[in-house]
Amino acid sequence: MIQEAGCTFNNTLSESSEIHKNEIISNLPVTLKEDLREYLDERGGGLSPEKTRGLAGGFVFEALVRADTSIFGQLETPAAAELRLAIHQHRKYGFDDPLLDAREPDMAIVHDDGTIAGYAEAKLGLLDDRCRRQLAASGAKASFLRFTRYLRENYEKLADWGLPALAAKNKKDIAVSKEGFERVLVVPADRGVESPESLISRRSDSGLSAASYLELKDILAHELRIVRSPFSLQEVWDMADVLVRE
Repeated sequence: MIQEAGCTFNNTLSESSEIHKNEIISNLPVTLKEDLREYLDERGGGLSPEKTRGLAGGFVFEALVRADTSIFGQLETPAAAELRLAIHQHRKYGFDDPLLDAREPDMAIVHDDGTIAGYAEAKLGLLDDRCRRQLAASGAKASFLRFTRYLRENYEKLADWGLPALAAKNKKDIAVSKEGFERVLVVPADRGVESPESLISRRSDSGLSAASYLELKDILAHELRIVRSPFSLQEVWDMADVLVRE
């Protein structure tokens, strides 16, 4: 769909990188354009072209990350996708946790046995204070523990809640992994990752105080696995522009 619309990619990369990109594109949902339109509509009308482009770029990048099997070893499973959406919409299911409001993951990392092994954030732009809150370790695992316990306690309701893949799992497997909890940051191919400073916004509207800047720098240096997507920032913008125009 993306390629048919006339979007081209950087031909200076190796053949293996181009194959990798094409594999990711082939893994994208066929409903991506409709999903993007629904996502933008949910954010209300009257958005400026700049705001629309920013939201579309972030949405497309998250979709590319979920379609990249090299990051987590597999595509996001239906149960993992439902779990991610349930985390995003936890209030819809009667679960109230302010920490989850700040840590809605772009992708849930789920083991083959179905347990949550961590979460990933796909960040197209430089990181601000909201990103710091999303990536901070404090309370994140505890929130997932509470939420999965809540889902187990309401196991009989999962199908009615529109979570059939989770409802088909063994109740005990809706849990947080006991063997570590990984946090992953995925950035565009041309984003500098040589030092934490290269990933952090220095804009005055970033919301970062001196203390929170140092906290984010420490998180990036010591707590995360940082992965580069094979797609550059411009390539993601180009894909988003194509989808918004259609």
